[in-house]
Amino acid sequence: MKILKRILIALFVVFLMLWLGVAFALEPVMKSKLQAHLCKHQSDTIYIGSLEISFWPLGAKATDVYFNLKIPKDTVMSTIQGNLDLAEISGIDWKSGLKNNKWNAENIEVKSGGILWNTLKEKNDKEGPKVAKPKATIFVSNVAVADIDLQITGAAYDVGLHTSIQIKGLAHVPTDSIPWIIAQLKLSSKDGAFSNIEKDVNFGYGQLDYDSEKRLLTVENFEFKPEATKEDFTQQELYRKAYIAITAKTISVEGFDIMEIHNGLFIDKLSLDSTHFEIFIDLRKNLSPVVKPLPVQMVSRLTIPINIDSILLKNSSLDYSHQAVHEGRGLGLLYLENLHAAIGSISNQEEQGIADIELTGNAVMRNSAHVGVYLKCFGASKHNEFVSNISVGALPLQDFNGILFPTVGVKVRSGYCKGVNAHFTGNSFSTLGKLNMEYSDLKIAIPPDHKGELSMIQKGIEAAGNLALVNNNNSNEAKNGEIFYEHDPYEPFVGYWWKSIQSGLLDAMLFVDPTGNKKKPKNEKWHLFHKK
Repeated sequence: MKILKRILIALFVVFLMLWLGVAFALEPVMKSKLQAHLCKHQSDTIYIGSLEISFWPLGAKATDVYFNLKIPKDTVMSTIQGNLDLAEISGIDWKSGLKNNKWNAENIEVKSGGILWNTLKEKNDKEGPKVAKPKATIFVSNVAVADIDLQITGAAYDVGLHTSIQIKGLAHVPTDSIPWIIAQLKLSSKDGAFSNIEKDVNFGYGQLDYDSEKRLLTVENFEFKPEATKEDFTQQELYRKAYIAITAKTISVEGFDIMEIHNGLFIDKLSLDSTHFEIFIDLRKNLSPVVKPLPVQMVSRLTIPINIDSILLKNSSLDYSHQAVHEGRGLGLLYLENLHAAIGSISNQEEQGIADIELTGNAVMRNSAHVGVYLKCFGASKHNEFVSNISVGALPLQDFNGILFPTVGVKVRSGYCKGVNAHFTGNSFSTLGKLNMEYSDLKIAIPPDHKGELSMIQKGIEAAGNLALVNNNNSNEAKNGEIFYEHDPYEPFVGYWWKSIQSGLLDAMLFVDPTGNKKKPKNEKWHLFHKK
């Protein structure tokens, strides 16, 4: 019995020594083979500080990895380089791999490092005949990527972020239409910076997290901003284009399954909290000769299926300005704070085709006047019909100068408004409605001379004008402002909507129309909706 025990111990020691010997011998061989396999191009470089091979279960662990590799595709190549503190794979089912070309693994871990992917294309002079390779099926139970600095550069754009990824159930089935399948994904990224992704546009975030199990995406400290200043932005554009900058403290996307993105965009709720919008338009530029779609048309022209149940905007603000056509009138200004808005379903998956788009919102102007807005665009309408209401609380009439004077040259000297309520309908051709406005002691000013003063003659003209052309006092019953505005197909919907309201304001305040828009159009298409 003692002899048998000694023999077994001896065999175990011999096996252990053989195993250690094979492991030590295989490490430099495997490192050399791996480097040769990955280095396809003459300038390719890969360095592995240490490589540990485990046999039961089969796996490998590499530390202090550095690589600089060319990635060929057809006649061009890009470059990827980086360093990793750790790259490990374990639990490989080598029997299934060798027998059925199905490679399963329990775990893949990549930790700490940086990767630079240069997408600038180089000519691939060594492209040879394409050789068909056997298509392998791959399944990995767990994939963990931690603390990786990723940078992607191109001819005009640059992307940088710090990220960590956890994947459960990663599968590659080359015969399927969607070859990569993920059972569960957790993604965490910080300090994302995306430069010039669109022409002269940068955006970034402080923190981004996604959990496929919760179907939740959150973004913190988001920023979207053109590269150029407002002045340079407008100078480089041939036609009128809005300069838009957005910052948001928190963006959350609920009910979002990233693995369904190939089927379309499906979201339960999109929420933006503490968001600031800065918009600038130079009205000296001509409108581009491109027809601008109305809201329902925007959705109908999307080439992918989309269904967003609701969009919420909370605790936000809007800083709008425009340069007047007549430079002497300066900037048109509008500032809103405590901005809250809700948009109902945006969908091209309804039985009628496009869902009705319904918006409700409220905000506070600088002078604490409350503003309420309602808009409904009918998805099934042939002529893009919509209905809108707006209400404005009490405010000095001079507060309308920020928009009216730069736009149409009407400047209020004094007066007080108790409130404004408007209701109008519209379609692809025009809008029609009523604006109720109760105010008192309205006085309109004429522009001063270059010294900023009025001469005696100008004062006389102003006094006569206020007597003959201005409706100085108005109650809700006395005179309703008529809303009418003919749609310019080259003007964005927001401009169409606002100028409709502006037509009612001017009609309530003046006996003449300085814009000349009150003339009914010669064509009668606008009656298609308004005659109902």
